Amino acid sequence: MENVIKELTDANLNNGFACAANERMADSTFSEALTNFVAGVHDAETEKLLNFIAPPVRSARRFEFRKDKGAILWSDESDSRSVGADFRRISVESERVDSSTVNRGLVIRIDNDERYDGIEEQKVQSLILRLIRNECRRAVAGLLAAAGTATEKSWLTGNTKTDPDSDIIDLIESVGDDVGVDPNRLLFGRKAWNARFRAYRASQNAYAGVAARDGVSQLADMYGVDEIYRAGERYADKSGKKSIMKNDYVVAFLGCDNPVEGLDTSVLKRFWTPCEGGEAFRVYREEKAKYVDITVEHYSRILSTVSGCAKAISIV
Repeated sequence: MENVIKELTDANLNNGFACAANERMADSTFSEALTNFVAGVHDAETEKLLNFIAPPVRSARRFEFRKDKGAILWSDESDSRSVGADFRRISVESERVDSSTVNRGLVIRIDNDERYDGIEEQKVQSLILRLIRNECRRAVAGLLAAAGTATEKSWLTGNTKTDPDSDIIDLIESVGDDVGVDPNRLLFGRKAWNARFRAYRASQNAYAGVAARDGVSQLADMYGVDEIYRAGERYADKSGKKSIMKNDYVVAFLGCDNPVEGLDTSVLKRFWTPCEGGEAFRVYREEKAKYVDITVEHYSRILSTVSGCAKAISIV
């Protein structure tokens, strides 16, 4: 299948082309069978990365969220009350933001001359996987935007004084100093992960051989974070294969598996709304004389909800 998303026109929507969904869908074209099939379709690794960066939050189509400025972390000593007086009233340092989930989707056309058993399920699966990859790319882009300009670190020079772990610990402490609590998640690009390994393998320091063999669990314990994710997921477009994550980045950030507004410091959240029937994804099937159009839709929006809780380094 060509990897370009085309406009939904009769000229462009040929067999095997994925197109952006539009308002052609109607309740009469809803496919219960294909929608039920979708419930079993998953891209485990990409979904894991997506949820790692932008924990999901179920919401209405239109919703309001609090853009936190770290007030949940503040502390002071002026909380005592004088006799006959009121307790000191504090103001919450956050703003209320109105937003809404975006109706996203793709359409694919199946020509009757190229039909075979199971083709509709196969094409639905391909659309679902593409939509998940699209969400993950948006999540990564949002996280990198929240992290701001990355600080360059030289791990690949062969210098025996190179110490990647010290650079990462400094990164974690830098976020903690800014917001009052250390980040609990680290995201490694593949190049950064491999650069750490190569730097320690080339080092003459006595501990370097052991450090080079450390895995995700050992590093999480040493850095004092809850989770580390090594991103190697890729997507394809006209120019060839690319990585979803910037390969040379390490990002330290705050995240929570079950985010609660005002009570957590997750940098990003993925707000999602169930489709009309309550499903995460909904499938429509529009049959014509010579072809069938299959549409998959969902509702989501990835938003930054806390400022200043992410930073990055890039490896050169």
